[in-house]
Amino acid sequence: MPGGSDAPVEPVNPFWGLYAAETRQDHLGQLAGGFIPQERKTRSQALQMYTTWGAFAGFKENEIGKLKEGYQADLIILDKDISRAPVKDLLNTQVLRTYVRGEQVFKKIVGE
Repeated sequence: MPGGSDAPVEPVNPFWGLYAAETRQDHLGQLAGGFIPQERKTRSQALQMYTTWGAFAGFKENEIGKLKEGYQADLIILDKDISRAPVKDLLNTQVLRTYVRGEQVFKKIVGE
């Protein structure tokens, strides 16, 4: 099951998507207790939704979705370790750098 959003109906922010997968709530904390809470995902599963599972859904599992030799070097550097951060901290995660095919295409300016 790949991760994503219903943009433009809702924000495309993938960190909010990770939060929603784990809590079954939106970024405002709605629905109390979570929508269909038995469908919550673990942090590991939520991350896979946006990486390996997304690549598989796009028939590109041998090209993207992993940091692995021979795969496209598309990656982001974040301001926190989202694999260990408290779930609420996912909501304010910031991208510091973005690399596409190994080339830096974005760098956050300090103080932004």
